[in-house]
Amino acid sequence: FDCDTYTGATPLAALKSGEGVDILKMVVGRTSGTIGETSMIAIVVGACFLVLLGVIDLRIPGSYIVTFVLFLFLFGGHGVDVAFISAHLAGGGLMLGAFFMATDYVTRPITKAGQYVFGILLGILTGIFRIFGPSAEGVSYAIIIGNLLVPLIEKATLPKAFGTKGGKRAQLYGIRGRDVFLERTGGKCLSGISVIETAPVQLRTPVMGICSFQTPLALNEGQQRY
Repeated sequence: FDCDTYTGATPLAALKSGEGVDILKMVVGRTSGTIGETSMIAIVVGACFLVLLGVIDLRIPGSYIVTFVLFLFLFGGHGVDVAFISAHLAGGGLMLGAFFMATDYVTRPITKAGQYVFGILLGILTGIFRIFGPSAEGVSYAIIIGNLLVPLIEKATLPKAFGTKGGKRAQLYGIRGRDVFLERTGGKCLSGISVIETAPVQLRTPVMGICSFQTPLALNEGQQRY
């Protein structure tokens, strides 16, 4: 009789139960598994294409994969076992999740530091689910939990705004040629710009520091007050 399909344990399930797996077949795609996780080569080729086009970068995928590998070294129970690490990288949805799911523009952090934190968090969560959890997989759970924490990650990694020093924001009140009026604080202009003179300026504050910029002024949105 003819057999159209068959079912069986995925390589990760077999690996978790202590069975041996063929890493080469997992890399080239000649193994069982769900759509998108059976060929590591195809996933990496697609990821390289996106990186070369500038659609994604390596901040999230790189920190994700490196953190996951370090987690396996420390808590996998196999030490520095290259075959064990390679099987976890080539099997399951790790590569698919790292390059095509975690880099989604809508759900990933917008700050650069936040993207590194996001990738590290995903690597730790995936390691916990795969090593200590009852299931052989854990990428989807890690990404869902990571997405829920993205607002907190962005809040913690938000870069300091222009003109901020010691928690106080410099307010821009007027521009005259190359001179910029900033609120005076202890005889110094905020943002590390030296004061060339101080004089009363009849704008919105009685005393202002007159500072000179040697380069064009770059301001964040919401800081201009004319």
